[in-house]
Amino acid sequence: MLIVIVIIGILATALVPRLTSIQGRARDTKRKVDLKTIYNSLALYFLDNSVYLTPWTGSINSSDKVYSVNQWGWMTGLWNYMTSAPVDPINNDTKPWRIDRWYSYVYHNVYSSPSNTYDLTTKLENSQDPDRCELKDYLFQFSSTWQTSWCIGTFSGTYSPLIYEYSPDSNSF
Repeated sequence: MLIVIVIIGILATALVPRLTSIQGRARDTKRKVDLKTIYNSLALYFLDNSVYLTPWTGSINSSDKVYSVNQWGWMTGLWNYMTSAPVDPINNDTKPWRIDRWYSYVYHNVYSSPSNTYDLTTKLENSQDPDRCELKDYLFQFSSTWQTSWCIGTFSGTYSPLIYEYSPDSNSF
């Protein structure tokens, strides 16, 4: 009986990390699908309005961010284009680009007139994901004329190498 318990313990020790990794990859897949859904809804919104959605109900010249953890107001302008606004599977903070274990979606409408670009960002869990910023070098839009890398240069070591971006100007396609 003791041998059976030891064998079960060894098997459990070997399987738990794999199950955790599988769960993280599953959440990453959901994140990518969710951002693509939001992206497609933003494209439809743009076709109807000739500008991208402002994060809040402010003016078209707004340069603001909205996060999925702020469930009130999260993508309300897209409710005519999708059945519900997706939220990150963990959804526990407003700064998904940080290196620690915080996750959410963020939509940043870059200040311009008309608003013609945006960042749609999250962070992945799988450090081997081929779409992570560390490999893709996504660009953060500071303004309509200035952008910089999330993961290389200025913010290297400050922002997570696991950032994932799905935006018109990103190379996530």
